[in-house]
Amino acid sequence: MKRIIIFTTVLFMLSTKFHAQEITMFPGFWGPKYYQNSDPVSISEVGKLMKDVPYANAEWKKSKAQMTGAWVAAGAQFGFLFWQLNKISNNERGTPQLIGNIACGVIGIGLSLASINSRKKAILAYNKYSKEHKEHSYFFAPSTSGIGIAMQF
Repeated sequence: MKRIIIFTTVLFMLSTKFHAQEITMFPGFWGPKYYQNSDPVSISEVGKLMKDVPYANAEWKKSKAQMTGAWVAAGAQFGFLFWQLNKISNNERGTPQLIGNIACGVIGIGLSLASINSRKKAILAYNKYSKEHKEHSYFFAPSTSGIGIAMQF
């Protein structure tokens, strides 16, 4: 009888599918930090996880395109800045370069903020999908009453 109970318990544990944990994003000094189940995850791993959910993948790709546009605008802003400094050093007016510099800065900031917003939407869509389509799952946790380990569903 004891062997049947152990066999059934092991069979139950092996047949239960684990679901993906939620992804969280926290701001960092050099960019956002991503975590899955309180473990750090690289941005490429998050991109691979997003491929499972169509809407999240679309938002993630949109975010990448917006960030690319932000980097292009930043490069153009530096170009206008150097052009403006060259004009000023030659005692010429650099008004068009100043306007281009400011415009590229505003466009770059706007695209960067839109990219962050799209990433948040993608993560929220992924988390919502994982909650709706999760299989039965369980995990071991400390017992709340007494000493030992409890299996939570």
